[in-house]
Amino acid sequence: MVLHQHSPLSSSDFIRLVKIGPEDDQKELLRLNICQTRLRNAPKYEALSYEWGIHMCDKPVLCDGQELQVKTNLAAALKHLRLADKSRWMWIDAICIDQANIPERNQQVSMMRDIYAHANRVLIWIGNELAYTKEAFGAIIKLAKLWQIREVGRLQAADRSPPCQVRPSTAEESSLLLQDRLLWESLFALFSSTYFERTWIIQEIAVSTRATVVCGTHQVNWKLFHWGACFIGATTSLLHQAPDRERLAMIAAIGSIKSMSKQNDMDPLPDYLRLVQASKCSNPQDKVFGLLGLRYNAELLPRLAKLLLQVDYNKSVQEVYQDAAEYIILSQQDLEICYAQPLTSKKVQGLPSWVPDWSVRMEGAPTAFLLIHYKVRHLLPGKIIFDGSSMYVDGLIVDSIDFTTSTMSCETPLPDIKRIILHLCKRVDVASADCGEPGLEFLDMLPYLDCSTYKNGESVFEALWRTLIGNTANFEPAKPDFVRHFWAVLDTIILRERGIVFDRNNFSRDLDLDPRIEQRLQNDKISQQFWRSAQEGQSHLFLLELVNTIHRRVFFTTSRGYMGFGAMGAQVGDQVCILGGGWTPFILRNYNTHFEMIGDSYLHGIMQGEMLDLGKPKVKRFKIC
Repeated sequence: MVLHQHSPLSSSDFIRLVKIGPEDDQKELLRLNICQTRLRNAPKYEALSYEWGIHMCDKPVLCDGQELQVKTNLAAALKHLRLADKSRWMWIDAICIDQANIPERNQQVSMMRDIYAHANRVLIWIGNELAYTKEAFGAIIKLAKLWQIREVGRLQAADRSPPCQVRPSTAEESSLLLQDRLLWESLFALFSSTYFERTWIIQEIAVSTRATVVCGTHQVNWKLFHWGACFIGATTSLLHQAPDRERLAMIAAIGSIKSMSKQNDMDPLPDYLRLVQASKCSNPQDKVFGLLGLRYNAELLPRLAKLLLQVDYNKSVQEVYQDAAEYIILSQQDLEICYAQPLTSKKVQGLPSWVPDWSVRMEGAPTAFLLIHYKVRHLLPGKIIFDGSSMYVDGLIVDSIDFTTSTMSCETPLPDIKRIILHLCKRVDVASADCGEPGLEFLDMLPYLDCSTYKNGESVFEALWRTLIGNTANFEPAKPDFVRHFWAVLDTIILRERGIVFDRNNFSRDLDLDPRIEQRLQNDKISQQFWRSAQEGQSHLFLLELVNTIHRRVFFTTSRGYMGFGAMGAQVGDQVCILGGGWTPFILRNYNTHFEMIGDSYLHGIMQGEMLDLGKPKVKRFKIC
């Protein structure tokens, strides 16, 4: 049989639609016809959102009397979606775009926002029906109703409206649903569908006027599906197991994008790019191209920036990502996008160090988003310019790194904290006393840290605990009494090293202390504070803040005595710098002819603009490649 070949499109405003013939006696045979039409004159059609499945096998279908190869997932969707007694008009990218024709592909992908927006409905195909599907869709509808009731109550509480009539059984129903094991297992299986990992679903669903989720023969309205996902995301913290939270976050974000479209004063592209870093697509360029239709205020952006971002599959991944980063920096005139990822986790070859690799999943939040109350970003507003792969920006060198830990992890924070304390004690010339108890060297060393003065006038001990959490607790500057939770952490370190359960009422007996240590605990002010604060504090509160700020980063000190944390990959000799347009300091590596951007950082004692208090800083022009 002759293989199907696309006829060229008549004009740049034309699209193809595929007509799916009704079922006939040969139910296994799919009969398709393709026609061309101007988008504005197109008949009513539905657009398909689905997973390509590039690793799936091909299946033949009959298209205009010729053989056309499609992936098995698409073939399954076509069979389920064809009607019994009439034809169905649809737009399906794999069929309606000549994928081998790069110029046409560029032009049609640029139109995809309008194609999905003009569709009578978007059909979201997540796969064939499985054993759990019926229960999962029923559960989604129940949870969506509970989410509606919850949101109505929240809004009424906010505007003090008279309360709505909520059924008395609502709380009881919620409790029963949480205990329904079969329900949750079916939901976990549903959300494990790899469809929800796709980059393109953000645009395809967000711009739709109406959307329906389809799994085999089961369907549910997208709005209900979204509400159900929101309920799951808000509830699964109560459960021992939960669906992939990134997929739930993706679904929740899609639901909010429509409202973002009304806010034309800012470009949402940077936020969307962060969202899709965990998503997947067959072409890495689509991490950018799949979002271009969501730039609602493109007409407000500089002409040069607009020219940078056009769909062009002839460009390499490196070129597309560099253009996207340059576009965002030019339009925002800041370096926010450079916080997306440390240099060491990039995989795309040839990327300049200031360009994020959106093909790689990002772990943890950028420092700038955790430390939003700091003022470094207001110090140097200098203009940012580009020349090829080089970025030029004004800035100043604060200090050089002279010590780093290995990359810190949320799994092993306690040994890291001990190593940091031992290093700081060496800096202030404290030798470990022979206390006779492994782990209890802290009790001899900590008074020296408490008596030594840090760069900003605090004790080194206070600067240490504030640095470890970025001086942040509950997204606010940490209050002085938060130190009690750090004492509890130190208490935990000692107890774990001894491998005992600690009874604070009889600590000298439990620890079988050396008489010198027991005497010290009774006499030293800091030792008394240790046991009192450790008893009052909760170590998990400090560790939670520590993990939020320093997970997958390194702790470091500088030659002038500062301490901080920054991107993994930072090395001794790297320089901590403040750059114009940066929200927090950056770690740069000097190669004499240029600098390389390692990643973001926090440096305790300069985050409120203290550098300016020391006199007029020496500003220089950095060439970052």
